[in-house]
Amino acid sequence: MSYSLATSVFGKSTIGTVLSFSSNFNNLSPHFIDTTSLIRIRIDSGELEPVTLESFLSGKQLGWFSTGEIIAFKDVTIVSNNPLTFDISYIIRGVKGTESYINKHIVGERFVLLTDYLIRLPINLYNINQQARFKVVPTGLSESEIEEPIPYTIRLEGLKPFFAAVRGQKSGNDLIISWYRRTRLN
Repeated sequence: MSYSLATSVFGKSTIGTVLSFSSNFNNLSPHFIDTTSLIRIRIDSGELEPVTLESFLSGKQLGWFSTGEIIAFKDVTIVSNNPLTFDISYIIRGVKGTESYINKHIVGERFVLLTDYLIRLPINLYNINQQARFKVVPTGLSESEIEEPIPYTIRLEGLKPFFAAVRGQKSGNDLIISWYRRTRLN
């Protein structure tokens, strides 16, 4: 199989592999602060650091899993220096419209810290639902030195609207349901 260069980005990425997560992790609800779950990640490149509550709540520390979910996280604890391993905790699940992926996590999936180095690849609408294989090649290595490509089904999630946010409230014998539209533009 041959690969072609999609784009170049110069900056240090933080990438790792999930070693374990709390037993109830795949059964939790999105949009709530989860103070009990832990995700253990072996870091292959880069490093993780804790952030302030303000930075956490403003979405400054996000992580993407290869199964599709994006989380916000605040606390990071170093577990081992060899190999470099961290526990992530104090989490908000299903960020940026990824609620439908919160129950799909597996040990061995990839983790990427989302930073200012994010780019959009040149993908067309006719590529939706096609399987692609990506290789991320760090500076100093060649494509042939990267053994395992990362498989990914192209979904073009960035073009789809977020799910509506729904809230139910009991008032006497009535149930009042309200919702508001969430848009990607603001």
